[in-house]
Amino acid sequence: MLNHKTYKNRGVRVSPRSKEDIKGLANAFRDVYAQITLHQRLDLLKLIEVILPRMTNLKFEFILIEKEEMGEVEAAMSPDRMKMYIRNDIYERLHQDDARARFTIAHEIGHFVLHDEVALTRSSQGKHEPFRDSEWQADCFAAELLAPIEACKEYLKIEDIMNNFGISYSCALIRFNETKN
Repeated sequence: MLNHKTYKNRGVRVSPRSKEDIKGLANAFRDVYAQITLHQRLDLLKLIEVILPRMTNLKFEFILIEKEEMGEVEAAMSPDRMKMYIRNDIYERLHQDDARARFTIAHEIGHFVLHDEVALTRSSQGKHEPFRDSEWQADCFAAELLAPIEACKEYLKIEDIMNNFGISYSCALIRFNETKN
């Protein structure tokens, strides 16, 4: 259970969303855009290179940026401009099916879906609850997009969740533990 009193904000204050609401949006996104079942591994390259850019109503595009220019930022989403900025090395790691790169891109897709027409810039808006935090919401979306909890319930081992969905051990452990709730 998430303790709201000890949660440290990482993002900006956005409209509140429950985990159930985020779960529904992530699974609808899998179904409508990726056109895959809950048990299939998401092809993020196909999603950002082919599917999203071809959606006429979205006008989505991704832009590769040199590591020197982005610094520690691995990727960023500008939902108001419908542009995803990806550091070159993260894009290369995505081609290698790297778990961290996969989560990073899924997280940015979360901002794209959840925070449309909102410029996500950091500001000192004071303390807010996790369900109002843009980064918490995007993390929840990414976890559900990559490894739907309903599908994770069918696995007996953390490693099986990790391998089937292409996520890190720590992410698979969290998903595995969430199936017990």
